[in-house]
Amino acid sequence: MADIFEIEDERGAIKILKILKEFEQDEELIKRLAQEADVLQHVNHSGIPKVFADEGFFRCSVEGRPDPIYGFVMEKVEGYNLETWLQNQKESLLSEIQAFNWLKQLVEILDTIHQHNFLHRDIKPANIMLRPNGQLVLIDFGIARQMTATFRQQQNAGATGTKYHSSDYAPPEQEKGKADARADFYAVGRTLVHLITGFHPFELALNPESDRLHWRAKAPHISADLADLLDWMMQRDRNLRPRTAQHILQAIAQLHAPPRQRLMHRVLRACGYGVVIGGVVVGIRLLGLLQPIELAAFDLTMQIRAVIAPELPDSRLVIITIDEQDLVFQNAQGMQFSRPDQTLSDTALEQLLTQLNRYQPAVIGLDIYRDAVTPSHLNLATRLKKDSRLIGVCLSKNSSRNQTGEVPPPEVPPERLGLTDFVKDQDNVIRRQILFGRNEARSACQAVYTLSSRVALEYLTTVHQLPLTLPDNQLQVADVVFTHLKSRTGAYQNLSNSAQILLNYRSMRSPNHIAQSIPLRDVLDGKFHTDLITDRIVLIGATMKEGDRWTTPFSQWHSNISGVMIHAHMTSQLLSTVLDHRPSLWTWAVWQETLWIVSWSIVGTLLAKRTNWQRILILVSITGCIVIVLCSLMLVIGGWLPSVPAILGFSFVLMVASGNQYLVTAQLHHLLKRS
Repeated sequence: MADIFEIEDERGAIKILKILKEFEQDEELIKRLAQEADVLQHVNHSGIPKVFADEGFFRCSVEGRPDPIYGFVMEKVEGYNLETWLQNQKESLLSEIQAFNWLKQLVEILDTIHQHNFLHRDIKPANIMLRPNGQLVLIDFGIARQMTATFRQQQNAGATGTKYHSSDYAPPEQEKGKADARADFYAVGRTLVHLITGFHPFELALNPESDRLHWRAKAPHISADLADLLDWMMQRDRNLRPRTAQHILQAIAQLHAPPRQRLMHRVLRACGYGVVIGGVVVGIRLLGLLQPIELAAFDLTMQIRAVIAPELPDSRLVIITIDEQDLVFQNAQGMQFSRPDQTLSDTALEQLLTQLNRYQPAVIGLDIYRDAVTPSHLNLATRLKKDSRLIGVCLSKNSSRNQTGEVPPPEVPPERLGLTDFVKDQDNVIRRQILFGRNEARSACQAVYTLSSRVALEYLTTVHQLPLTLPDNQLQVADVVFTHLKSRTGAYQNLSNSAQILLNYRSMRSPNHIAQSIPLRDVLDGKFHTDLITDRIVLIGATMKEGDRWTTPFSQWHSNISGVMIHAHMTSQLLSTVLDHRPSLWTWAVWQETLWIVSWSIVGTLLAKRTNWQRILILVSITGCIVIVLCSLMLVIGGWLPSVPAILGFSFVLMVASGNQYLVTAQLHHLLKRS
């Protein structure tokens, strides 16, 4: 394109004369030469050759030449270009310290050029000179372009400009004539990779989808921080690259800061990202979208707690079970059932109560729906009416759940009735306990307390003589207050306003081991230890394999359990809380849970390094296990912590930030700026 001559000015200074070759003087080349002179004349930087005002672009005629001469005079740059430097390097390539130095110099040059609204558009080793003092100089501005306001508007609108590019160094958009300042960053990144590895970009493997060079294996001496920075500059999508040279310089300054300052910056940056990503997770959680998976995780921690901190059966309870063999036993004894679905005949019930009363139980809870006693069992009717230790059951009517209810036995007075209502989550698992309810006016069942509450309160107030109060409609026994669940409690985001608490199942290898169980046939035959009855709570209920079966957090490991076992766990929870100071299940306030989730997001940011997916999967798996175990241990003292949101926050920030930390920096910075 041009001939280069050394000349001496009138003061004896050596300068460079650059003129177009005689037979290459078309309008485009003349324009490019004039443009180069204009850039060098207007931009003042030690990394750019100087062109003085009186030595700018000129046109002159020379005798003997048909065409005029076009050219300009500029400062002579001592040294050699980096393409020659590469050829002279045998084994020692660009070190990390030198790479940071050269990168900083080039970006500072570009910062000055871009501030003057010019693009270079042809950055490559051959166009970078190295002075003897180690300073870099960017040369050959022949295809530089001025970024006017009109140019920017055209670029934003998708218009194309002149298509100039240096193969393998220029970004894809430059080949389409859509270059802006970020195109120069791309070229600098690829130039540095060439200098660091010694391999030309076309010699390096390329991911055809992401247009990302696989160069890190060729430069084991380069840190992940510098590699991340260069990959950030070489993103295929220019919107994912640094927007200005200052962004790159800030990143370089952070990487070169003192260790304590770098650590502080890393922590502050992690806090910022943790707040953003953790906040997104919290927002999703508050919408209730995580509730199903959170409840499943809660079940898992309950199962783990049962293994790491098992509890003994509750010795205050004994359960009289009625299974299929007991039905066969009753039929064999000629006992008649009043209806086909009945599990306990009047004869068997009368004999059972007679047998139990011999040994003075504290309370008897009869978890069986019954009709009126037949006329042939008047003694049973009298016992049901007068036995103050006996609690019967009924089921309230609930029109909203299409629950028709169950009529209470007419012999049992209302003050000795208990509701058998259970509250199920959407997955049909019972995780909550109703203390008392509000019945519909037309419901035949007008009991106030549930069976478990009625039985437990009867035991606490009669056997232990503890006072019962209802301050602010909250159940209180002695100094223990059973605080009702709020609308937002743990994973629950929209609970109804009712007298419910979380059901803290007793930690057993099997939920059926909640208390000593005795089959009905053994009680009727006298085959049991009498001390199992005296001064204890006796619960009577069906335990058939079909029918009254309920899903619990332990159903993944064990089959569903019968309703009487659920009542036993609920009764045991109330007794243990008051008498044994066993902690009820509790949750943090929303702000505390938010802080917990954000903290794990921050941890993920601190651990984020550019790495492969295998390592990410290992980190997520290990952290997930740690969080689950921590939550299981907290559950031992009653704390239900949000494990799933914490794991999601950690995993999300780790996966995103591991892809490219500087990419995440730019995008989150842009997001925060917009918001």
